[in-house]
Amino acid sequence: MKHVNEKPFNGLERANSFPYVKSKLVKAVENLVPFEEPKLLQIQVSTIEKTIERLKRDLEQESEILTRLVNFGLSYKHAGEIKESVYEHKTAEPFLQYIRKKTIPIYELDGLDTMYISDITGIDESFLNWLMNFKWAASPVIGCGEAFCLVMLKDTDWSSKGGDLKHMGMILEIKSVTTNARLKGQHGFCPGFMARKTQIEKLKKLNNILSADKQIKVPNTNGTEYNFTPTKLGNWQLERTGKELIENADGLITKKHIVNIVIDSMISIYPKALRKDFKFMFDYFEDDGTIINKKELVRTIGVFNLNYYMGLDKIDIIAMLDKDNMFTIIEKEHTDKIPEYVSFVPFDFSDKAGPQGGVFGIKVLQTKK
Repeated sequence: MKHVNEKPFNGLERANSFPYVKSKLVKAVENLVPFEEPKLLQIQVSTIEKTIERLKRDLEQESEILTRLVNFGLSYKHAGEIKESVYEHKTAEPFLQYIRKKTIPIYELDGLDTMYISDITGIDESFLNWLMNFKWAASPVIGCGEAFCLVMLKDTDWSSKGGDLKHMGMILEIKSVTTNARLKGQHGFCPGFMARKTQIEKLKKLNNILSADKQIKVPNTNGTEYNFTPTKLGNWQLERTGKELIENADGLITKKHIVNIVIDSMISIYPKALRKDFKFMFDYFEDDGTIINKKELVRTIGVFNLNYYMGLDKIDIIAMLDKDNMFTIIEKEHTDKIPEYVSFVPFDFSDKAGPQGGVFGIKVLQTKK
């Protein structure tokens, strides 16, 4: 669960001591004697300059910024870091004016970068980019974009049920997709190697139906041969073995047997799914066991994985943040309209992949302009 304050925070409680601190700082600055070492002198001058800038701040403004940030649900430490960045970027007045009312919904940011937000709020764009990348590793772990959404989005708070945030009454999950973001929650997924083992086991059982002279060798491997990677010809062992079984079976083994093995393997890694969820598999197999349009098949399984994940974790919206600090928004009701520049990275059935192997990833291939 995210940081939750027991009662509203009043920044003035801490800031009221500032006049005393100010007087001490002024006296310290007046009494500073420059060091002869140039580097030390430079550090000293920089410290004085920062002190002067801090002394120029409007105490009530600074206190209100800190108070509002903490009352949004940030810890005092992280709220303080954001406040300091606000002043370093010289954008305190427009920032405070905006967070007093917070009017931007997540939908409005679909395909837009921080320049748009800067244009409509007056907040410095470089600060917005800093805030978009503000994260921390201490428990709970907060990734890129989460603090930004908490601070900048309309009607947003930490969520205690699945996802990262609660936005306008809906669960919002933020995914940083500069690399491969896993579509997996805390439950409802099994390791990818279980799919491979299921395929091998079921193919061997089919093989045993055949007479001894018609039986084939079903490869038993712990590697990637049974993976579903469109661009790798060394994958797709199920297709090769399935075609050979159908060819040798004289009608005893058909496309239906092979597709059912694929569905069995999917159920092994998505244990809360139903067989009917994978009926689309039949559309991608020809009668001889050839798989039609592997790229489209993998994307279709990826969309299933996305829906499965969002359903289990009760996520309403996924906001994918790319390398240009732009969001691509996916709503639970519209996963059939995912743009082509959003790519699904298929699962890995090898032993080496471990627990994450049975999970699709998602990433943005290019920026929406």
